Amino acid sequence: MVELNLQRLASAKPVPGPQTRKPLGACLLDRGVITRSQLVRALHMQAQQNAPLGEILVGEGWASRQDVLSALSDQSGWQIADLDGAPPTSDLCSLKPVEFWMAHNVIPWLRMGPLILVATANPDAFESVANELQEGDLTIVPVLASTDQIDRAIAACYAPQLAKAAESRVDARQSCRNWNVGSRLRALSVAVALCAICFAAPQAGLAVVFWAAVVTLILFMLFRVFGAMTTVLNVARQK
Repeated sequence: MVELNLQRLASAKPVPGPQTRKPLGACLLDRGVITRSQLVRALHMQAQQNAPLGEILVGEGWASRQDVLSALSDQSGWQIADLDGAPPTSDLCSLKPVEFWMAHNVIPWLRMGPLILVATANPDAFESVANELQEGDLTIVPVLASTDQIDRAIAACYAPQLAKAAESRVDARQSCRNWNVGSRLRALSVAVALCAICFAAPQAGLAVVFWAAVVTLILFMLFRVFGAMTTVLNVARQK
């Protein structure tokens, strides 16, 4: 698969500029993947949602991710990489921090001497990525891969780092990761004390539970009212 891609890459024609490329929707129409009415509806949805056309078509079930990827290959002239069959190595991933690969949804796939094949799912945004990756005598060559494959490759290369970042994402004061035996015993002691009070003075315990429920319901209703008022004000401002 790798040799085939490199052979086709060596004999490939220059990639056309954004102004001369056939639109993605036209490529999918030529392939018979979607109908003209589906394309019109997808373009209308794109104008409203500001989302990639391919993602809209996949989300509506009018095209598969492989259909969109093949159409992007026709549009850009780039090869399609199989990141699952030939995953990137950790030394290539270390060229940039994980935040860079995640922000741009790209991943370096293969290195052949001064050539580095970088997989992307968005050809239109690759120029800025290539500019940031230019170092020394390295030549950045784009290839295509699905967003899912790129995400899996990033997760595989940076699994320990991503797991650690996920554990510390929530502020320590709001997280249970710093809980110890002492803190759990304090919470258990408070619960036991409340139960003891309820058994010792049932009427007082029921009164506390009743008023706590009433206060909770009042706060809930206030939040609902504030939310409704905020929505009405936002709609009024937009008009």
